[in-house]
Amino acid sequence: MPSLLNALRGKHLKARLTNPYDEFWDRRLGIETFGYVPKVGADHDPYVQVHYQPTPYGDVWRILRHLRLQPEDVYVDLGSGLGRTVFAAHRLGAGRAIGVDINGALVQQCRQRVTTPAIEFIESPAQHYPHVHTTVLFMFHPFGPGTLSDVLARLDDSLDHRPRRVRVAYMNPVHNDCLRQSRYLHQVEAWPPAYNRWTRSGHYAVTFWESRSELPSHA
Repeated sequence: MPSLLNALRGKHLKARLTNPYDEFWDRRLGIETFGYVPKVGADHDPYVQVHYQPTPYGDVWRILRHLRLQPEDVYVDLGSGLGRTVFAAHRLGAGRAIGVDINGALVQQCRQRVTTPAIEFIESPAQHYPHVHTTVLFMFHPFGPGTLSDVLARLDDSLDHRPRRVRVAYMNPVHNDCLRQSRYLHQVEAWPPAYNRWTRSGHYAVTFWESRSELPSHA
């Protein structure tokens, strides 16, 4: 019995049994994304790293289909954890799908599941990622307002040098005000929280943003 318990430890059986839709899609995609990593830092810390929990697949498909991913898209998930949305974005047609996470152990687990050069996982602080080619950005409230502001500054800088259409989906938009400070992004839609019939829990709110076509006023 002890050996059996040791073998089952870390398999997240309770989460798998209570979320059969998520378990189904993990198996369909050939990945393992159930898990939890506690937050790093205090709530009031502008650079807090929010705890990791995977985005429910019901939300993943709903959001990604709304974004209408295309073969020319470079999809980036900041705070990608075990990569659920990255693998899903590739399945739905993104030409490249990239996960960025500061947790090296999570990144290594993701890399073991990659079977195509179109999917990539990068170990890096989110604010250091350059967004040179990003066209779709996804975030599930992964960090505090300090990090988010730095991320958006990098994104704006990339648009200064390479103007293009960028779409952003911000799930559980705790720091929506930070996105309003972007020189390029403007909010185009907002989904309120709603009941999730697959998990018997609630959908998080989601805000959607796009880059403006005009140059900033200082240019």
